[in-house]
Amino acid sequence: MKTCFVTLVLAVVAMTALAGCAGSATCNCGCGNKTDAAATPTIPDASPAPTIPDASAGDVVWAGVGSGSGEIDPTRASRGKLAVSNGVPYAAFSDSSASGKLSVMTLTGTKWTNVGTAGFTASSVDQYILYVDNGTPYVAFSGYGSTGSGETMNVMKFDGTKWVAVGNANFAAVGYYPLGLTVSGGVPYVAFSDQNNSLHVQSLVGGIWTDVGGTYVSINGRYPAVTMYNGQPTVVFADSSGTNSYILTLLTFNGTAWVPLATSTLTLDYDYGDTYITVSGTILYITFYSDVYGAVMLKLSGGTLVSVGTLGTISNGSNVESVSGAVYSGTPYVAFDDEARDSDPNPMAATVKYFDGTSWKLFAGYPDSCDIEDTYLVVDQTSGHLYFTYNDCNGAMTVKVQ
Repeated sequence: MKTCFVTLVLAVVAMTALAGCAGSATCNCGCGNKTDAAATPTIPDASPAPTIPDASAGDVVWAGVGSGSGEIDPTRASRGKLAVSNGVPYAAFSDSSASGKLSVMTLTGTKWTNVGTAGFTASSVDQYILYVDNGTPYVAFSGYGSTGSGETMNVMKFDGTKWVAVGNANFAAVGYYPLGLTVSGGVPYVAFSDQNNSLHVQSLVGGIWTDVGGTYVSINGRYPAVTMYNGQPTVVFADSSGTNSYILTLLTFNGTAWVPLATSTLTLDYDYGDTYITVSGTILYITFYSDVYGAVMLKLSGGTLVSVGTLGTISNGSNVESVSGAVYSGTPYVAFDDEARDSDPNPMAATVKYFDGTSWKLFAGYPDSCDIEDTYLVVDQTSGHLYFTYNDCNGAMTVKVQ
């Protein structure tokens, strides 16, 4: 079910000797048009990250980020995306109060406040992704441009005062597929599928968005994620070129051409979410949805992609949506919306698991009688706190210690 009304943002904190807690649905959206850089965000339990808790013992609790239960605004936000930079969380979302245009908010003290003007894009957005580079937020998004000839691609950043275009506007005609974005040393890289389904990774050359390597990466590729690995742009995507059919493919740019880092026989399928690629230390991780195994996390070992844990044991089935992943200090986490529990009287629909070195364990769950959607997980690399966002169908939020 895809009925969504409110985006909620939570931080994971560890607590002992607790049996339960509850949050109330309290609106705490900010109303300013500019980020107050002087205010220090107040993060619940901002102490150093806890050791891995035993979820079965009841020592994990989701705490609302910001005042109240952590709601951004039940009248505005849907399909939230998160990023954390220098300990400060940011949230991007399709803003219903601005005709579906993109808005970005950040935590200022205990309140979520607008970064620049709310609804700063020229039109409503379909696909979008948020990346914050050392305190500078970037967004890549697709939507219908002024030409009315289909969806086009744009990248913008916040310059401290307002949102400005990065490179040329409406620089590519795109299909309705998720996007990839990373920024390295102030240089942005964006990955997308064009209207012919060819997969591109582009960066700026003389202020113009240009294919890295001079041409598309794949003649038929979708669902990309992009990062920097060993100093080079690296992309993972579902490749359907030649005889392939959505085969997970990992390529890196060697300075001249795109070359394989590893091959896989697994398919990378669509689950209403994004594909995730992250580097922890020297290890590259990929998190994605598979029609066969559900939530999957792989890591690069030499020239081979190996499963983190036994395939199929993260979600115990493929009836899940919005799979996301993060890694902190060598510990992998995966979050997903467990659609298999939607018919339960009190479904544990939003689930976060961690890998203990041997198997996947429950970290925390979010039980609620109201179906939720669009789960999204990130980690603050400075503290280890997890941030989790989801859409609740009626704005009510109940938190239960596992």
